[in-house]
Amino acid sequence: MRQNKHVSLSTAAVAAVLVLAGCSGGADDATVGVEPDSAGQDIELYTSTPAGVTEVDHVDWGVMGPEPSSLDPIRIGSDQDFITMSNMCESLFRVDENFGFGPGLAEEGEWTDEHTYVLTLRDDVTFWNGDPMTSEDVVVSLERHVDPENGSIYINAFEHVSSIEASGDYEVTVTFSTPDAEFPNSMASAPGIVVQADYIEESGGSLGTPDGGVMCTGPYQLDAWNTGSTIEMSANEGYWDGAPLTKELELHYIDDESTLSNALVGSQIDGAFFVPIASADQLDNAENGELVLGPSTASMGIGPAVNEGPAADPRFREAIAAAIDQEQFIDTVLGGMGYPIRTFTVPFQWDALEAADIYRQGYEELPEPVQDLERAKELLADIDYEGQTFSIAVPSGNDTYTRAATVVQATGEELGIDFEINQMPGAQYAELFYNPEARAEIDFIVTTGYSTTPGVLEYPQQFVTEQGLFNWSDYRNEEAEELIFEARGTTDPQESAEQFIASQSLFGRDYLQISLGGEYSRTFVSNELTGVITSSANFVTPWALNLGGVAE
Repeated sequence: MRQNKHVSLSTAAVAAVLVLAGCSGGADDATVGVEPDSAGQDIELYTSTPAGVTEVDHVDWGVMGPEPSSLDPIRIGSDQDFITMSNMCESLFRVDENFGFGPGLAEEGEWTDEHTYVLTLRDDVTFWNGDPMTSEDVVVSLERHVDPENGSIYINAFEHVSSIEASGDYEVTVTFSTPDAEFPNSMASAPGIVVQADYIEESGGSLGTPDGGVMCTGPYQLDAWNTGSTIEMSANEGYWDGAPLTKELELHYIDDESTLSNALVGSQIDGAFFVPIASADQLDNAENGELVLGPSTASMGIGPAVNEGPAADPRFREAIAAAIDQEQFIDTVLGGMGYPIRTFTVPFQWDALEAADIYRQGYEELPEPVQDLERAKELLADIDYEGQTFSIAVPSGNDTYTRAATVVQATGEELGIDFEINQMPGAQYAELFYNPEARAEIDFIVTTGYSTTPGVLEYPQQFVTEQGLFNWSDYRNEEAEELIFEARGTTDPQESAEQFIASQSLFGRDYLQISLGGEYSRTFVSNELTGVITSSANFVTPWALNLGGVAE
């Protein structure tokens, strides 16, 4: 759940990009920002490549990792889930390529008072089968998250909701026990996805499975889920926002980094997101395509997995953070495709928001990520850690995470801290995030966090609040927690931003995640194609809507 520039992309710059996007050609026509790397060389960032011009019969797109666990919106959570769903199933609001918030299936949403939010729906949307989308479909889709028996992983987005009612054929009224600033933002991601009500009822327990499928409104409709290999889609010719130029889109799920890279260079695959860092040079020099870097909500870090001992001590974590050379980390681990960050809530996440100036000021007030070994040693002076070994978990086969852990291990040696790298099978590593017993022998976890929702509260509250999903160290700061609740409990954007920044000034110095660096989005796309979203908005926005052939 999380972001890109040290780095703020201004609204004016993005507007200029959108004008350029009408031109033909590759990413050079759509520059949105230029960042100097550690050697002083410019790195160009793009939110998208220019819209496609000609129709394309078939595109094979690579997705790094296993196939989705489900296509049921109440269960999707992995990178693969989001990249798959974003072209098929739409949310009430849409995130643009600059991570801004705008209309989607709902034309607008309005707080009529602090406890009432009214959604005005589009009246020209149909599902793939031609049936119109109405308020009944929206109510049924949202209420599935509310019922605990359904097991929605997004139930917290609805914790303040009292009722969801159809107040017209194309109007839905949501009432709240407490004002909730995050609710509209969450409606632009998975919690706001609309599935046909009748299809939900008819599918029963098979919804979202290879056999049950799904019925949505997006620009691509599901044709086949070939278990263990691909998912096939075709253009929705009746799509309310214009039919896609690419008529067939097939997603290939590839676990092995070298296999994906070779398939891209060999033109078996036309494009892919999250391309391996280790293959960046190979892909950048490929004659058949282009490696495009984009702004992202992603940040890499290591987080504590225990609630006692040095790893649970903010001073110990601050010492490690002070000893990390983020610039060097970005060069050696991220291949230069990243930037130093002050905290895990990074600028691309909030730079398009109404209260961006407030968030920017608060971010800049946090300590700069400058290596300071003397400071690190001072912090460790009063902590009993000698003779202990601290385990760092990484997924086996993930070269980037392993190298990240190796950097932390080497940093520990300079401080007299003994780190041991624990490489785990992918499924076992994934279990760490939801099973406390799986974390029993683990002190730290290397991970990349990202946000799929505009706004800033979704991710931090999982670390700061007592019941937070990622508060594995039992972190408690009652003032910071209360400020987070106050930030969420208002419908005024400026007030919410001020409350969040006040909270961040407290928890941000306790290093709930030890930041290693922000990551740019990495997309490889064939020279024959253009029109793909290359920022991390591709998690929740139909990234292939404008995908097509280049100008002849």
